[in-house]
Amino acid sequence: MSVEKVEILGVSVAAVTMAEAVSVIEEFIEQKAKVLIATANAEMLMRATYDHEFCQILNEAGLVVPDGAGTVWAAHHLGYAMPERVAGYDLAQELMR
Repeated sequence: MSVEKVEILGVSVAAVTMAEAVSVIEEFIEQKAKVLIATANAEMLMRATYDHEFCQILNEAGLVVPDGAGTVWAAHHLGYAMPERVAGYDLAQELMR
């Protein structure tokens, strides 16, 4: 499944709903892909502006979801659609279900 991405402060964040994020991760699991899933909040995005290694790690992740109202707000402020916040805790709960 291909997902639209929004660049926020140099980090590509997936513009996905919770259901879409779960679907993408299920595909990774089925493919036995070894990928990093990152849950980007505003603090992480700000850190990525000065921590270039951290920024690179996030941009090489298999999926970066918008974990935080600030991330969703920033996407909207930049004129992009970001359907909802995908909190890491809630994402883990959905995957366990």
